[in-house]
Amino acid sequence: MFEMDPSALERAVRDALTLMPEIKGDISVERDGNVLRLSGVVSSSEEKILAERVAIRLGARWIQNDIVVESGELSSEQLHREVARALAEAGISSRSGVEKVIDGVVYLSGRVFSAAEAEEAIKTAAEVRGVRDVVSKMTLAPEAVADDSVLVNEVEEAIAAAGVAVENVRASAKDGFVYLEGIAWKGRDKERAERAAKSVAGVRGVVNRLRAPEEPLSEDERVAWDVLRGLEKARINAVDVSVAVAAGTAFLEGEVDSEEQREKASAIALSTPGVGNVRNDLAVRGGSHVEPERGPRRLLREKRFLRGHGRRAGPPAGGKAA
Repeated sequence: MFEMDPSALERAVRDALTLMPEIKGDISVERDGNVLRLSGVVSSSEEKILAERVAIRLGARWIQNDIVVESGELSSEQLHREVARALAEAGISSRSGVEKVIDGVVYLSGRVFSAAEAEEAIKTAAEVRGVRDVVSKMTLAPEAVADDSVLVNEVEEAIAAAGVAVENVRASAKDGFVYLEGIAWKGRDKERAERAAKSVAGVRGVVNRLRAPEEPLSEDERVAWDVLRGLEKARINAVDVSVAVAAGTAFLEGEVDSEEQREKASAIALSTPGVGNVRNDLAVRGGSHVEPERGPRRLLREKRFLRGHGRRAGPPAGGKAA
């Protein structure tokens, strides 16, 4: 992912907020080291949330949101009733609702079936006049909890149904959180894939690592991608697995759940077209740790994966940059 210069990012966020008709308040944008600070006064928590989302979309990683929402004239009891009414009208009050309201801050509690349902409740509450902020204490309903491998299949089906090319997206899951990686070829595919994943019952949250195709994949990167896809299809949770390919050799690092999965990963990698040899440095969770090689192989892994996630590759631990 392209990483914008901090000063350029500050200007871009300031310009974007100024041009947005939805934001009527006066918002200041300042940079304190790597932290982007938002401050000022707005008339609703929706504006405050929108300003932060704009900064995130433009590439801000660390945000200090000090925007103040002007208090409305409604009392806490009145706000409680207004938010409860809004949730009921939106059809999301049967399982979740308002726990309390303190100084314009609404606390939501109850059970939801998906991350999308929780977000809709938060958005609905934030839009009520006089609400300064919304705190979510909502939890996933027990009947919505699903095995991670089942979630992956349902998420990929939902993404395909949304019109996003599923072969360009790799989904994985851990403890109900879904991770999306791959290339979003069309402008809105990243957002559409995230919305589709959040709509699946049992999804607690989505980490969206999809990236635009700034540069084509090399042959080694394509083969590494095929290995990862093979691991997912074999029900091997690849959230904690990294794969790099060089000169026909696949390098596997990270953690798996069992020795059987470790051996299976080697077999899958070796059966992938373009792979002639496998170096398996996978460790079994709770078992003995396999110390990975340092030097060129680690640099290769960092080049492939850290760049793909929008981070810069650094020198190996204990070493110096060339």
